[in-house]
Amino acid sequence: MGLDVWFRDDVARMLAAAHETLQASSRGAPPLDPERAEAYHQGFEDALRALAVAFGLLRPGPKGLGDP
Repeated sequence: MGLDVWFRDDVARMLAAAHETLQASSRGAPPLDPERAEAYHQGFEDALRALAVAFGLLRPGPKGLGDP
C-alpha cells in the first residue's frame, strides 16, 4: 500500500461530488423501473457511506450518525 496522504476535507468533498452526480443523473429522466432505480440509488449511497466510514468521516451504524 502506498503512502498517500488524504485530507478529511478533500475526501468529504469527493464523496459529496459523487453524491451530487447521483442526484443530478436521477433527475435527468424518469426511470423505466422505479423499484430497480431505487435499489441502485440506495446501494450507491450505501457505498458512499462505507467510504466515509473508512476515512473516519462518519461512525459505523445504520446511517453513520454522529462525529467520528
